[in-house]
Amino acid sequence: MNPQKKYTMAYFTNDFFDFFKQLAPNNNREWFHAHKNDYETYVKIPTQNFVDSVLRKLESTDNRFAQLTYKDCMFRINRDIRFSKDKSPYKLHIGIIFSPVGKKYKEYPGLYVELNPEHIRIYGGIYSPDRITLEKIRNLLIKHPKKFKSIIENDEFQSVYGEILGAKNKRLPKEMMEAANKQPLLFNKQLYFYNELPVDDALKDDFDQTIVNHYKIALPFFQFFEKAFKN
Repeated sequence: MNPQKKYTMAYFTNDFFDFFKQLAPNNNREWFHAHKNDYETYVKIPTQNFVDSVLRKLESTDNRFAQLTYKDCMFRINRDIRFSKDKSPYKLHIGIIFSPVGKKYKEYPGLYVELNPEHIRIYGGIYSPDRITLEKIRNLLIKHPKKFKSIIENDEFQSVYGEILGAKNKRLPKEMMEAANKQPLLFNKQLYFYNELPVDDALKDDFDQTIVNHYKIALPFFQFFEKAFKN
């Protein structure tokens, strides 16, 4: 045995995904409470450890992450069913957001990771800015078209994320139309992108670094739009 070799362990196991497979046909409070120990052991605690590991790695990118813990980034498994026809009380996935401001300001540019038994999805960008912020975003696109183009056409960004997605407005203010002819993304109300990974990637011991790498590839995009979220 080589005493210099460092052995690591994956954060997640198949038990993580098995829990959600069993929850799907038993999505009720009685079943969940009967299996709460499984949830704590195989889902909640591993996710907490995973999130904290990613945050500590991201500190080198942005020291604001030093102030965050898993509590700032993990979404609850409980669904908000107040206005939903679907009264199932629990989500069938775990959602995590990696952003310098955590989950309290979901509109801020950041990375959202969703884990379920079918896929791993990693979303980045800006999903639902308010009207004033959206105007600032569009002004940044108008003022710095070449810089933005260089970010989204970067080879690494393209290979991982591809195109920019999002719902669009049908109309824009007249003063923006000339710029929109050159940059159609000005019509967007949202600007996001995503990558999908096989589930088995979450079972690898370097999955935390995989998420960090995704964040760093998206970082120029985040930094470009940060000004729009500052007073």
